[in-house]
Amino acid sequence: MPMKRNRKSLSKLHFQMLKKLLNGEISHILFQDESMIRDYQAIQKTWFVKGKQRIIPTFGKHQGVKLIGTLNYETGDVFWIEEERYDAETFLRFLQLVLERYPTGKIVMILDNARIHHAKLI
Repeated sequence: MPMKRNRKSLSKLHFQMLKKLLNGEISHILFQDESMIRDYQAIQKTWFVKGKQRIIPTFGKHQGVKLIGTLNYETGDVFWIEEERYDAETFLRFLQLVLERYPTGKIVMILDNARIHHAKLI
């Protein structure tokens, strides 16, 4: 029966393997993403009798919070900021804050394909 490893030891093992693949030149592997928390209901689909459209009351003021953050693969450290909008300037400011949080060593950041990640400003 293979030896069971806990999540922390697997994370450390994978991080060491990734560092080895990259000739030990990286210090931090960060996963980055954005998220929005809405303060209103988003209506999707509903059933109603043909010809008699149903009126559905909604409450809220269409407010929300936009979060941008990173997860450090090795340490589990979560760093995030709250913003009013997502754009290239916001993302660039976030990247500068990440550099302040990790002032030493090289960083590899894994991103999705959001438009702000490959804007001309970046």
